[in-house]
Amino acid sequence: MMDCFRKVRSGYSPAKNLLGTREEQVLCLIADGYSSKEIARNLLIAPSTVEVHRRNIMRKIGLHKVADLTRYSVRKQMVSV
Repeated sequence: MMDCFRKVRSGYSPAKNLLGTREEQVLCLIADGYSSKEIARNLLIAPSTVEVHRRNIMRKIGLHKVADLTRYSVRKQMVSV
């Protein structure tokens, strides 16, 4: 999880034009297998806010499944396998 935050904070952003900083953080955590409740707890936001971020991410990058988001994150080197 900390790896994801370091990449986002350092300005590393393969999806810079598409996603905001918080959306990138949420995407990394989704790809790492965290549930919405766990993500909310880690980022100190409401689970409903995580769901809004998830919907926005899916809309912005044109994907519709968590598995697709995970593959996208790996291809963009946002998470490692």
